[in-house]
Amino acid sequence: EVLTDPRFGWAMVRSLVFATGSTLGCFLVGFALAYLMHRPFRGQPFYYTIFILPMLTVPVVVAYTAEMLLYQSGPINDLISRIAGIEFKPMWLTNPDIALSTVMLLEIWNWVPFSFIILLAGLSAIPKEPIEAAEILGASKWRVFWEVQLPLLRPIIFLALVLRFLEAMAEFPKTWALLQGGPGTATETLPVYIFLTTWQYFQISKGAAMSYIVMLLMIVIVLFAIRLLRREKRSLDTMYAVAGQGPAG
Repeated sequence: EVLTDPRFGWAMVRSLVFATGSTLGCFLVGFALAYLMHRPFRGQPFYYTIFILPMLTVPVVVAYTAEMLLYQSGPINDLISRIAGIEFKPMWLTNPDIALSTVMLLEIWNWVPFSFIILLAGLSAIPKEPIEAAEILGASKWRVFWEVQLPLLRPIIFLALVLRFLEAMAEFPKTWALLQGGPGTATETLPVYIFLTTWQYFQISKGAAMSYIVMLLMIVIVLFAIRLLRREKRSLDTMYAVAGQGPAG
């Protein structure tokens, strides 16, 4: 019954789209902030505190605050209208075409610090010797980043993407507090549909079956991620071994 339920299928699609979009958004913004912050500079602790504050905000508080800010005649639309010089009044929360994107933007804002912290730790842990050697050989900053730092960061990047994707697939508080799956079913992701099925429609068996299917999907993703992480580790070990033998050769 679950596998032939079109509503479950669409909920799966929405969850995958939501998780993929928010994961990529968190990674891109988090990586940019981490790259700007990985070298010490004056006032760094202040900026670090500012950047991690969104992750410390309770998701329900994020949802209710967004509800006050994003209504059609709200401060966000008014600010954009004043800056752009044109009337800008999209219905962020009631237009089914953009409602999921609205929740996705809130998810990105809420969880960019997670990616930022992981990637900052990875950048700070990169050994200085390969970077200094590349700079001595005349490599530009772009080449140092692309050919030295990025390959060494691949396991950390992959870990950050996988952890963020898994968490995004399970996102429930903001979506439910803000829209309850609406308008219509525009933001009805897997957690929302499972909650509705189990606790509002009282189809306990169906809700349990959907939960098991989602759990199996997550297990497959985790096993695939572990396999790729092991491959990346072997690749890095080989890279370090070759680098260590270079001078002797």
